[in-house]
Amino acid sequence: MAKWLFKLGSWTGSNSKKVITAFILLMALLGALILSMGTALSEDVSIPGTESEKAMTILQEQFTGGEQKGQVNIVFKAPANETLDSGKNKAVISDLLAKIQGDQAIISVATPYELGNINLDRHIGYFCRYV
Repeated sequence: MAKWLFKLGSWTGSNSKKVITAFILLMALLGALILSMGTALSEDVSIPGTESEKAMTILQEQFTGGEQKGQVNIVFKAPANETLDSGKNKAVISDLLAKIQGDQAIISVATPYELGNINLDRHIGYFCRYV
């Protein structure tokens, strides 16, 4: 192997103009080949039959139209020495829920009172919204 590399190096050194010209022509040929394939690039990679591909298919079926639906929980905590059942706190929660319900992406809103999602001492509760 060393003898062959020595001969290659010797020939390259003595024929440097030919080597440089061949390199430039090779790069021009590769550039022309790449440009002939087109400039449209795609980030889509697909390997059919893999678990990832199956999972992506299921996700696309479940989330049609690019919309992702889900459930969001918001936790309420009453101020010190108060409960969520007080009139003032119920009014604050109702106002917030009214604003949230006004969003067109919201399907439904359930209050902590409706769901029974309030702890025993009535200080903490949460509600769900479905988007």
